[in-house]
Amino acid sequence: HYTPYGKAVTDRTRLGVYLHDEKPKNFLRHEVVMSPAIRIPAHAAAHEERAYFEFNREAVLYTILPHSHYRGKSSTFSLRYPDGKDELLLSVPNYDFNWQRGYTFAEPRTIPAGSRLIHTTVYDNSANNPGNPDPTKVVGWGLQSWDEMLYGDFVFRWVDETTDSPIHDKARMQLTQQMGFLDHNMDGKLTLAEAGRLGERWAQRFQRSIEMGDRNQDGGLSLEEWLALSKAMARRRAEQAAGAE
Repeated sequence: HYTPYGKAVTDRTRLGVYLHDEKPKNFLRHEVVMSPAIRIPAHAAAHEERAYFEFNREAVLYTILPHSHYRGKSSTFSLRYPDGKDELLLSVPNYDFNWQRGYTFAEPRTIPAGSRLIHTTVYDNSANNPGNPDPTKVVGWGLQSWDEMLYGDFVFRWVDETTDSPIHDKARMQLTQQMGFLDHNMDGKLTLAEAGRLGERWAQRFQRSIEMGDRNQDGGLSLEEWLALSKAMARRRAEQAAGAE
């Protein structure tokens, strides 16, 4: 991460841009399976965290990249199909912060709509980890290397999207990403108890959202309910702004 770290330094950055001679047929998309909610206990030698990303459309998956910091021990990506079957896509049993790379499939993988890409990382916060900055600390999400991340980058395209007919919904992708780390038991529904795992602020935020958006009255928010609520609130804000002019 390109962040300040307490010292004045000089850097010279270069950027190369390569342009196509013709307009590409498809968009190549990047998204991330991530969780800023990670909490790694002090002295824990094998603490596991996970998150998921659910594809609402058929997609083609090209590359996956696991990322954590000094306490990252191992990492996997697996695919859970709509019928519940799990398939391991990538296993990095000896993660090394100093040797990070993306893994591109020899043959791109077709991902059925409704499938979940599950990213799991195991962290070593013990004194036996020679790279551990401080095994006595509880470690959460952060940009600095002494913090940690659960961050799985992936490159894909939507099967039914072209550059002439874009369908990528960024608002939906953002909520999909959040659902993937808030939905702790992975049942496709966000409950107040799950939001409360992240602290009182999250619990208060989602209590009202669940009250307003839980259309089937099952005590939680599905992604579709959350998305409908988000769009309704955006429309209301736009109407209020227009009325104030």
